[in-house]
Amino acid sequence: MEFLKNIFKGYESPEVLDIATGTGGFCIFLSEFIEADAHYTGLDSEDRLFPFAEKQTQGLNISFEKGDAMALPFDDASFDIVTMANSLHHILEPVKAVSEMWRVLRPGGICLLMEMTRDDQHAAQISHVNFHHFSAEMDREIGRYHRETYTKNELISIFEEGITQKTQTEFVVWDIPPDQEKAKHLDMLRNRLEPMFSKMGDKRTCFEKKRDELVAYIEENGFKPCSSLFLWCAKQA
Repeated sequence: MEFLKNIFKGYESPEVLDIATGTGGFCIFLSEFIEADAHYTGLDSEDRLFPFAEKQTQGLNISFEKGDAMALPFDDASFDIVTMANSLHHILEPVKAVSEMWRVLRPGGICLLMEMTRDDQHAAQISHVNFHHFSAEMDREIGRYHRETYTKNELISIFEEGITQKTQTEFVVWDIPPDQEKAKHLDMLRNRLEPMFSKMGDKRTCFEKKRDELVAYIEENGFKPCSSLFLWCAKQA
């Protein structure tokens, strides 16, 4: 991840905004590459995870705020670094969200988007793509916006459309190191979906069949996190 050290090099006491922060995990990840005296703001549309996020991010100078990624509750040019990780597929108007990231970014600052991709994946990574599509379909069934995995070119197009500055966008495709994801996801599929299945109504049997097919695929092909695309651009001073 040397490229991240290079991206954030030279920012002293930066103000960092992480959008759709959830439990603050991406802030912890970023802290390995950003100056230790940074101040982080984690924004999310739901505040139910903030108590856990506060415990998980102890040691960081961080505050959490509830807000809409498509209408950020901040003035123009408020942050030195603005990020969003693996959340664009939950946002109804992704170009608008990127435009908002750009609006609140200070001149000279860095806008960075990280998102999983579905193209050019091997069989074990397709397990992750299929798992995401299955989860997205269930979410949509109960009225939550959750689209399927983007392609690399779709993400580049959204990012560049959302940025008003005509400049070269840079990107890196990152393959996440394998871990114990296969066992975790099989356990989730087999034992932890009852609360969701109970909301599926007359489509429950259909989703249970899709679950069983996904389990069979993972057992045969393994499970590895799919590649993530990092997109970033520096705002002209």
